[in-house]
Amino acid sequence: MTEEENRNLENCRLFKGLAHGRMMGILGRVRYGVREYPKGGLVAARGDECDRLRVVISGRLRTEMTDADGRVVEVELLPPSRCVAPGFLFGDRHRYPVDVWAHTDCRLCSMERSAVIALFRMEEKVMINFMDMVSTRAQFLAGRLRALSFGTIREKVLAYLKDLPRGPDGLTRLDRNIEELSEFFGVARPSLSRVLGELEREGRFIRRGRGLYQLNPDPGAR
Repeated sequence: MTEEENRNLENCRLFKGLAHGRMMGILGRVRYGVREYPKGGLVAARGDECDRLRVVISGRLRTEMTDADGRVVEVELLPPSRCVAPGFLFGDRHRYPVDVWAHTDCRLCSMERSAVIALFRMEEKVMINFMDMVSTRAQFLAGRLRALSFGTIREKVLAYLKDLPRGPDGLTRLDRNIEELSEFFGVARPSLSRVLGELEREGRFIRRGRGLYQLNPDPGAR
């Protein structure tokens, strides 16, 4: 792995709170590998067995679901340091619930389920981090399901903006461009642009730059 990929692995939530030397020490005692995927390559298909933990160490992944009518809906983008479907590594049915694609050229670090268990035994903090990570993912997916299943486009957009973290400057930063957002919501790009324009005119937010928004919880107080 490159120096940058090592940093991305170290920044994975699985190893939160561990010194670099400690992380490398326990990793050196288990088997893991690194694999490359070209942009557009299929990493895992829905229904495939989730028999190893994968961590993005460079590039980005995209997860998608297809409905009964054949429409593809993006679930999320996974940047470096993120684990792929950690909540499905264990359990009665450990199979991928979504299709996983390489959104860009990317490299993944992976380790079999038995290696992950070995890490738990060697370092309790890794086990606690894993449980925290799975719980956080479950909370995110519950919110994502709500955004996809209920309400109008404008309600979905407002819920999405509200859930995004704010920076120290109080501004909300989009985590994807307009084209990626339209795929995320499963709507046409012109429809999404129209809704964003309407919300801005209503004072729901103020655009402060490319991908930067200042949300207004009380649009009537402009």
